[in-house]
Amino acid sequence: MRAAFHVFLPLLVGGMLYLCWRPQDILLFEWVAVLGMSDIVLSLRHIAGPTPDWAPASFIGSAPAALWQYSLSAALLLVWRRRLTRESVGWIALGLVVAWLAEIGQSIGCVPGAFDLGDLIFPLLAAGLAVVACTQANEVPAS
Repeated sequence: MRAAFHVFLPLLVGGMLYLCWRPQDILLFEWVAVLGMSDIVLSLRHIAGPTPDWAPASFIGSAPAALWQYSLSAALLLVWRRRLTRESVGWIALGLVVAWLAEIGQSIGCVPGAFDLGDLIFPLLAAGLAVVACTQANEVPAS
């Protein structure tokens, strides 16, 4: 149950935000076409409708990265039985570094995409939130 909530749900929500409301000129939509899923994604975008008024473009742009970082951090903590160790912190930090390097690569033009400061800040906050949420003593002990 913990994995479903802390790992799979954030992946699903982040993916849906990306597929439903991100511009279709990003690399992900090339992958969708290669996989032959363009019609499915277009139907999903039609059902989702336009970007909701409550969701500014900065949210739609940065929330998926934050949700994916939360998911990765939570998965790593579940592997380490919700314990902060040198190893678990190292792997969580490595996930952040990879995300940050991609974003910095965008800022200097060697990685496709547009640099967004939110994509540096929000994943860090999400990793911290995952640490707090997944290491709480009041959860049922891992089996």
